[in-house]
Amino acid sequence: MSKVIKSLQDLMDVGCKVKHGTKLEINGMKMTVSSSYLLIESGSNEEIFDELDLDKKSFCKKAYGYEPSGGDCPSCDDEDYKALARLATALFVEAGQFVTVEETDIEITVKVNGKETKLSDVSEETLLKIRKNTKG
Repeated sequence: MSKVIKSLQDLMDVGCKVKHGTKLEINGMKMTVSSSYLLIESGSNEEIFDELDLDKKSFCKKAYGYEPSGGDCPSCDDEDYKALARLATALFVEAGQFVTVEETDIEITVKVNGKETKLSDVSEETLLKIRKNTKG
């Protein structure tokens, strides 16, 4: 399974190329590239344009570089994946999704009574005692 593209950076990392089945996540909406439009996985294809307050037809026309055909997500020419990549790029820019920030787990350990313990596992009461003992 390929990586979900969640930002302009991710799209650039794959050479700004999409194909049928490419997974995108824009403004929290999961979508899949079809042969001529972006398919929202749950809900109407129109939702992304409504969320970003965009006129879907004129926005797609500008992204595709030609007049789209109608629909909830106006269609480009069949298998014009360059046009769909331009649409994805424009949507990422409108949504302000320029980079993907990966969440990382940070674990802090402290020694309590000579035993190393995760800070998140130390009770508030024990932390207050430690704090009192370290004040000069």
